[in-house]
Amino acid sequence: MPLYAYKCSSCHVIFEVRKAMSANHDQEPCAKCGKKATWLPSLFASKEGYNLRLPTGNPYREYSVDKNWE
Repeated sequence: MPLYAYKCSSCHVIFEVRKAMSANHDQEPCAKCGKKATWLPSLFASKEGYNLRLPTGNPYREYSVDKNWE
């Protein structure tokens, strides 16, 4: 199942959720505060041989749904 990134409109936390490709991706409750979070579109690569320009920096998000929130 793919990972989808979301950003909370209230606390501005960015987190990831595993969802089926057929699921609705418009909104998800925030992993930290439970308010509305909106989907952040992301890049993907499909085949070798293409000249892709990927963003530099850490490819992973700082927050995750799997993280233990205290």
